Amino acid sequence: MRLLALFGICCVAPLHAVDLPPLVTNGPVWLAGKAPAHLAGRPVVLFVFARDCGNCHRSHAAVNRLHAKFGDRVAFIGIHTPEFAWEKDPRKLLRYTAQNGIRYPIYLDNEMEIWHALNNRYWPAMYVFDATGKHQTTLIGEMHIGDETAVKVEVLLRSLMQGAK
Repeated sequence: MRLLALFGICCVAPLHAVDLPPLVTNGPVWLAGKAPAHLAGRPVVLFVFARDCGNCHRSHAAVNRLHAKFGDRVAFIGIHTPEFAWEKDPRKLLRYTAQNGIRYPIYLDNEMEIWHALNNRYWPAMYVFDATGKHQTTLIGEMHIGDETAVKVEVLLRSLMQGAK
């Protein structure tokens, strides 16, 4: 699976189920918005990325499209987990989010707490949880508008929204 992620190929990872990690709801760890006030009763998408990751950069358009379609009923949260020290600068990350049209809140995971709580190993990675916080799937690697992975996520989110009613 690691080799696939390195080459920008997205796949559903056969990883163990994870809990929705606790997110600090105030303080300097949020960028491009603030912590969602209420996650309970809504499906949640965590998109783990790093600013200087090419595969992540190429995935933002697809994640932005999903957010535009479902953001009023699904909580989208970017988890920025830098690989390198120079990626930790919140001013540069703020410019990056503006340049890439990212409108969902971004959690600054500079110390990799969320990364470790998810037992993550990849950039980019997407974790999808249902409205009760139960882990549904993990996707690793690039995603593009209209590709098989983006379509699978859209179908899953539609299904989860039906279950959340």
